[in-house]
Amino acid sequence: MSDGPTYLVGVGATKAGTSWLHAALRRHDECHLRSLKELHFFDTLHTGDFARQIALREAELAALEARGLGARPVAFRRKRRDLRDWLAVLGQGEVAAYLAYLTARRGARRVVADITPAYALLPE
Repeated sequence: MSDGPTYLVGVGATKAGTSWLHAALRRHDECHLRSLKELHFFDTLHTGDFARQIALREAELAALEARGLGARPVAFRRKRRDLRDWLAVLGQGEVAAYLAYLTARRGARRVVADITPAYALLPE
């Protein structure tokens, strides 16, 4: 058996339970999911519009930092770290960087995942 992770790419429809699935997998001991649910890597790769995706994530990071730590400082720090790491991936636009993002800090957990319903709209 390989020591490498099992990659799960979740697709779906709007309001079909993908947020629930992401939350359930994040709680599972064998799964490692970053705090960002919808990465939009493959649809952005398909369109080539990395500038738009970077702008959206930078705005998300700015809004997060404007809200501050709040009542959940651990969640805040994790989300901020994940957003910063994801921005670095988007700046590269490479599949290897995407896979490294998914597996960073996974430890011994076997499953890593990206749950982005919009992938269902991509051509084969």
